[in-house]
Amino acid sequence: MSFQSQTINLSKLRFDPQNPRLLTEVKAGDDIDIINHMLREEGLIELMASIGELGYSGAEPLLVTPDTSSSGFYIVVEGNRRLAALRLLNDPDLAKIRKPSVSEIVENARNKNIFEIPCIISPSRSAVLDYLGFRHITGVKEWSPLAKAKYLKQLYDNNIAKEPGNTRKAIKTLADTIGSNSSYVRRLLTGLTISLYANDNAFWGLDLEEKDIEFSVLTTALSYKNIVAYLAIESDEDFELLNINNDNCKNLFDWVFIKNKDGRSRIGESRNLKTLNSIMAVPTALEAFTGGMSLKDASLLTSEPTDSFIALLTDATEKLEMAHDYLKNINEPAEKTSYIVDAVFNNAQAIKALFKAKLDEVKSTKAGT
Repeated sequence: MSFQSQTINLSKLRFDPQNPRLLTEVKAGDDIDIINHMLREEGLIELMASIGELGYSGAEPLLVTPDTSSSGFYIVVEGNRRLAALRLLNDPDLAKIRKPSVSEIVENARNKNIFEIPCIISPSRSAVLDYLGFRHITGVKEWSPLAKAKYLKQLYDNNIAKEPGNTRKAIKTLADTIGSNSSYVRRLLTGLTISLYANDNAFWGLDLEEKDIEFSVLTTALSYKNIVAYLAIESDEDFELLNINNDNCKNLFDWVFIKNKDGRSRIGESRNLKTLNSIMAVPTALEAFTGGMSLKDASLLTSEPTDSFIALLTDATEKLEMAHDYLKNINEPAEKTSYIVDAVFNNAQAIKALFKAKLDEVKSTKAGT
């Protein structure tokens, strides 16, 4: 399959709607949406400044494929940031954000009327997928985990189209292509499917957008078997999520990605996914956490009942001692907190009474044997 080097007029070059680095809502937008996303996320200002000062180097041609929907036009498969920089240098009004910075660069640029762009034309997108994987997954310009997953999905679809139904072979081919293992590839693809599922459900009304999802945290969560079981994903090849538990998926996104005013989620750091996984193995602990108990306190319920009881009492005693020390420094205690003090006292009495009753029952049973 041959590739052809050719200069192409800037007006004939179009952004890639399948660019793995674009968010879903950006892909659905127009060129201005794409350019302004890149201004916000992709370090485009620095690239503009470099091209404006040094010109466009023929050593980095754009990699394009013919646009099958418009004769004479081309889709830029590799080099969308460079295309955006060139577009802005020739038309700064395309920028709807960071306008002062864009205008300053254009005003001072030595090279801005750049219209004939060196390109390499590939006959089809599928012909360059392996190259993209080498360059951005194992190569020098590594993509983010989400971009990797989007690229792998394109490659997976391309491979599965050749041999429908042979999922395992397609996954193995992907793993070999990027120099990784099948488990990692499956986790990325499943994570992407769940991310798109959440997006399709508008994140269930949670205060979330696609950009708020830390994709690497989501894929890490999928490495824990209890979390996978909680989502009702039947296997790590269940890319269609036919039986996913919608409510539980919402809960997971809520616990992991929704931040409080201090910028912390309910699980806190991603390393606490291990604790969440342990909680999900114990129904009483999971019920308590779902009901609002903190991750730390819910984790105390994952031990044997006696151990959990001791751990809870120890934790409560430490906190009550701290409260006692704080009270020493309060000159005018708020009367409205008296009901909390009463509740502590009443609960302590109830615990003591129940504990004594159980202890007496054990003694009575032993005496009768």
